[in-house]
Amino acid sequence: MGNPKLANERKEMKESLEIQENRVTEADVRAALERQNRVSKEEARRIIYAKQKFLRKTNRNFPVDSMVNIPEDDWPKDIPWISADVRTAVLRSRDFFVQIFQTTDPKVLRLSVNRTEIDKNGRFVDGITWEELMAVKTMAGCSEKWAVEVFPPVEETINVANMRHLFLFDEAPSYAWRKAR
Repeated sequence: MGNPKLANERKEMKESLEIQENRVTEADVRAALERQNRVSKEEARRIIYAKQKFLRKTNRNFPVDSMVNIPEDDWPKDIPWISADVRTAVLRSRDFFVQIFQTTDPKVLRLSVNRTEIDKNGRFVDGITWEELMAVKTMAGCSEKWAVEVFPPVEETINVANMRHLFLFDEAPSYAWRKAR
């Protein structure tokens, strides 16, 4: 039937995260996962190493300069307390993992991008450059769209992964820089 104490902790964790949905920090998520998983640091290191090894091997199966559609059965699980956006596609290359979401605004799509490697702490490797984001946007079939990256006020920040989010528009925002014509 499961451990009732662990089930209660999971319920409390979920309620706590739902209450604080706009103020969830990386530390909150890590603490929740630690309570949930109850593994030693040594075991956690072994798990991370195994994941790194698996990803290095798996990454070789994907192209460098194009994206592959991932079947819906293989998509990551939704985290509803983070966003009401609806995932419409998942794409993968050797170096990048992309999720495309329809936002609550029907004119705006969101591209969520992370690397396909994890570091020694089990987090996605950081440091996606502007040039890489442009290339990913193009490989995802969105080269003709305008993209904006948003930096919210501190109290609205949700930072649970080394992931970048581009909001895509068909039309240029009024503040967009344009090439001289």
